[in-house]
Amino acid sequence: MCYIYKELWQGNLCNVSGLENKIKQKCSHTPYDSPFRLSVVPEKEVIPFLNHFGFHQNKTKQFSSSVEWRDNCAHASGFVQYSKDDVDTNIFQVLTYIKEIEGKKRSHVSGLFESHFSNHFDANDPGSYFPFGFSSVDNFINTYLLSYNDLLTIILENKHVLEKSSSELDNLYRKVFYILILGWYELNNEPLDNVTVDNETEKIKIGIEEPSIVVFSDLLLNELSDIKPLLSKEKYEQYIL
Repeated sequence: MCYIYKELWQGNLCNVSGLENKIKQKCSHTPYDSPFRLSVVPEKEVIPFLNHFGFHQNKTKQFSSSVEWRDNCAHASGFVQYSKDDVDTNIFQVLTYIKEIEGKKRSHVSGLFESHFSNHFDANDPGSYFPFGFSSVDNFINTYLLSYNDLLTIILENKHVLEKSSSELDNLYRKVFYILILGWYELNNEPLDNVTVDNETEKIKIGIEEPSIVVFSDLLLNELSDIKPLLSKEKYEQYIL
C-alpha cells in the first residue's frame, strides 16, 4: 500500500484528471498533505483511485487481491496460509501489477521534467535554479517522490531537450538540468550507455551553437563540474560538442 499511496500522491501532483476531487471526497476531514493521509481510507477503497490513470475497474479489483494476500500473511492467526511456491507466485504477481501501473503513468511522469522546469526557472535570475549542482535534482526527486524507474522514464522521454538550440538561455538551462539528472542517475544507480541522441556517434551531446558567448560555455562547464569527477575523461567529453 505504501507504493499505491506514493503513486496516487505523485498522480495528484501530475494533475491526473479527476484524481484530486476523488481524494478530497474520501479525505474530506483530513488535509491531503502527505502520501499517507490516504491510510485513513479503507485500502480496498483507495486502490480503485488508480482508475484515473486509465485502468478498467476490473483491473483495479485484481490489484486489490494483493491486500487479501498480504492480510493472510501479516495478521497473526496461527495458520500458515501459503506454501513457498504460493509466496513466489504472489510476489511475482505484485511486481507485475507495479509494472502495469508504471506503464500507465509513463506519460504523466515524463511531463514532470517540463512542468517542474517551467514552474521553477526564473529567467530574470537563472543562476538561482542550479545553485549547488545536484541539489536541483534532489529537490526535483523529493518534490514528486521520484523512483529510479521514474527518473529513467524522464531521461528516455525527454532526450529531445538536447536537440534544442542553445542560443536561448532557457533551452540551455533545460539541457543543464537534463544532464544533471542523467549524472545523478549514473552516480546513484547505473550508467545509461543506451541513452543517445546522435544516431551516428551514439553519444549524448550538448551543443553550444554560439561558443563565442562565453557565459554559456562557462555556465555549462561549471554546472557539470559535479558530474565530471564521476566519469572518465573519454566519457565526459561525450557530453560536450
